[in-house]
Amino acid sequence: MITEMTDKNDIRGWVLYDADCPFCCRLANWARRPLQRKRLALEPLQSPWVRQRLQMSDAQLLTEMRLLTAGGECFGGADALLEIAPCFWWAWPLRQIARIPAVRSGLPAMYRWIAAHRGCTGGRCTTQARGRIARPAGARLQDFLPLLLLTIAAVALRPILPRWPWMWAIAVALYIGFKWLSLRLSAGAIRTQSPSRRRLLGYLLAWPGMDASTFVSGQKRAIPPNWREWVAGGMKVAIGAILMWGVVRLVI
Repeated sequence: MITEMTDKNDIRGWVLYDADCPFCCRLANWARRPLQRKRLALEPLQSPWVRQRLQMSDAQLLTEMRLLTAGGECFGGADALLEIAPCFWWAWPLRQIARIPAVRSGLPAMYRWIAAHRGCTGGRCTTQARGRIARPAGARLQDFLPLLLLTIAAVALRPILPRWPWMWAIAVALYIGFKWLSLRLSAGAIRTQSPSRRRLLGYLLAWPGMDASTFVSGQKRAIPPNWREWVAGGMKVAIGAILMWGVVRLVI
């Protein structure tokens, strides 16, 4: 953990980022002031003194952000984020979910995937990952970020919520996260339609489907279900009710 220093003017550590990646630079600019208030300085990984201090090749150095403490410790990727998290109250969900062994062991792989798919100007980053140039995926990190953060926050509520509300918290988090993702993936088609804010809010909050471009365009209308579809839907509801209020009670 980052150790407290007696002199408030001393720097507790340096958060090192890739200055050649526009996405990394945007995140760094956003986090600059909050980090400075915690006496953490931002510094590019490309700085000469950083290269000399870490003694790493470019391919290895630029694969992930790093935290270099005043005491000489160096943390990379997910470990760096977990070291920084206790400095901020709003990072409490991340700290809680990281206590789960399965999640803690999977965080480094998740971070590496995100780092390898960060969208950079020109369709590629200069970062070398596993011996190849990382290319952006079909969606950018900010498209997936609400889904990721909402899911982490919902899972972190487990110690303070009863099981029933906790299940609903996870369901709502997944629903809103995937709604946002579907809207972002259809951004190109939606932009040509110039939908109103009311229609966008209707899609996000009221419409159960996930076809954002079709809903926002308003050109295609849903085909009314025939009697067979009504019967099939009713049977599914009945089976679900039997399982919920009948079979579950027998098992418990």
